[in-house]
Amino acid sequence: MGLVALLGAVVGGPGERIDRMWIGAEIRAGGEARITEVIDYDFAGEERHGVFRNVLDTGAGKARDISVTADGRTVPHLATDAGDATRIRIGDPARTVSGTHRYRITYTLPGFVDGREIGWRAVDGAWDVPIARADVHVTAPFALKHPVCNGDGDGTCTVERPAPGRLAASVGKLDAGDGMRLYADRGAAAGEAVDLPPAPEGAAARVEKGDSALLGWLWATAVALAAAAAVSELLRLAGRDRVKCPDGRTRRMDIRRQDAEIKPSPVPPAGLTPTRAGVLHAGRVKDEHRVAWLLSAARDGHLSIEGRKKPDLQRTPADEGGADADPLTAEVLAALFARKDRVHLGQFQRDFAHAWKLLRDRLDEWRRAGGDGLWLPAGESRRRLALWGGVIVAPLAAIAVGFAASQVTDPGAAWLTPTAVTAALSGAGLAAALRAWELPARTALGSQRWRETEAFRQYLAEPGDEDAPDAFTPWAVALGQAKPWAAALKRAASRQGADGTPRPPEDVRRYRSIKRLTAAALATAVPSSGGGGGGSSSSYNSSHVGGSSSGGG
Repeated sequence: MGLVALLGAVVGGPGERIDRMWIGAEIRAGGEARITEVIDYDFAGEERHGVFRNVLDTGAGKARDISVTADGRTVPHLATDAGDATRIRIGDPARTVSGTHRYRITYTLPGFVDGREIGWRAVDGAWDVPIARADVHVTAPFALKHPVCNGDGDGTCTVERPAPGRLAASVGKLDAGDGMRLYADRGAAAGEAVDLPPAPEGAAARVEKGDSALLGWLWATAVALAAAAAVSELLRLAGRDRVKCPDGRTRRMDIRRQDAEIKPSPVPPAGLTPTRAGVLHAGRVKDEHRVAWLLSAARDGHLSIEGRKKPDLQRTPADEGGADADPLTAEVLAALFARKDRVHLGQFQRDFAHAWKLLRDRLDEWRRAGGDGLWLPAGESRRRLALWGGVIVAPLAAIAVGFAASQVTDPGAAWLTPTAVTAALSGAGLAAALRAWELPARTALGSQRWRETEAFRQYLAEPGDEDAPDAFTPWAVALGQAKPWAAALKRAASRQGADGTPRPPEDVRRYRSIKRLTAAALATAVPSSGGGGGGSSSSYNSSHVGGSSSGGG
């Protein structure tokens, strides 16, 4: 957000500009006028030779008797015919200038007054840079009545008549191409001659500059970080789990505090399958949870996993269509073996991909629906609200940050409050989108099962030297402890075999190819642009079994 503000301040900065323009018109008896323009031009760090000034013609002719100075000294200039204007090139072609310089241009303009009304475009809109302020003065040998001035765009124009034959007008903040027009009616001859106020002389006066773009960057960064930190903490507090106290009351507790009180236990959580325990522990469905389901289905006799290099899934004859399976297993098995009783892993299979996705969707639905009382029902709706609210608010507010910060370098602009509000919204929205996962909170029962699962995970992470039961293999995969549990199984197998020859249990053989099984399952579930199973599986990191999710499935 700070970088967005910096970009807005740099891009939206004024760049080259006219800090102040003083224009005086002394109308003479014949209807012509002697014009004096004093222009304080800020080159904003650019290296230029000078400026161009286009003086529009009148119906009576072109500007004449032109003289130019820069910072009170004579400067080279060249006047050329540019169609309906006289183009004055001001500056030395052999030298460049930078910073702020004061240019004074004096010329005579014929046919300034024609008839009973004066209509003068004092700032003619020929400038391609913004003008911070323009002061216009007009004197005439006759009365100037009913004066009116109009500024283009957002330029606010005011006009006064200090004397019957004199007008004083001012306009501020004209954008590039904007101008100002001054109107008045011609009255009777004035009794006394009126002189123009003295024009600014010498070098350009120091003009107040806006704030630094870096200040806008730091301001937006600090506000966005503060808002993001506050929203993140609020979401964390709102998503704390419910825990039942010894006195029977229920209170909220952070899951990290629960973790500190847990000791390893060799007892799996009650009433949960390895797959659902893994989802409860992680708070989402991961690839290893679905691999654990494959191992659980094989252990329960619903399918067999054969082959080490290219595993095959085969429906067992004893399964009888999954009649003895739970509803989830029966539905996934029906999809997995919809057309044949054997699935070769390693190359995309439509039935397997459908079953693999179905398993993830059903587990996700179970979690979102409260997981049989393990999560609070309102947590999922609050998560979606925070997620989508943040996704919508963060980018819109980020755009608003850029616009608000575009005023940072503008002198006198009130940019602090709008930039703070938009940066706070952007930081809060980003935090809501990224931390919405905090909101689904576990019930007291869910917290109890989570503690049991964590205690069992700690046991699987550092198993002892005693015999390791094969039945815990799916649990180790589901809870991300494949490697240490495989090592424990191997140690246990080395002590088995009455004839002195170690015979590792079936799950040890499975574990030696568990990474290959995971990669083959992902390759079978996801189409490969390479056309082969090897190309598909190479796009996934199979080492995610026992760690974080690969996300590819």
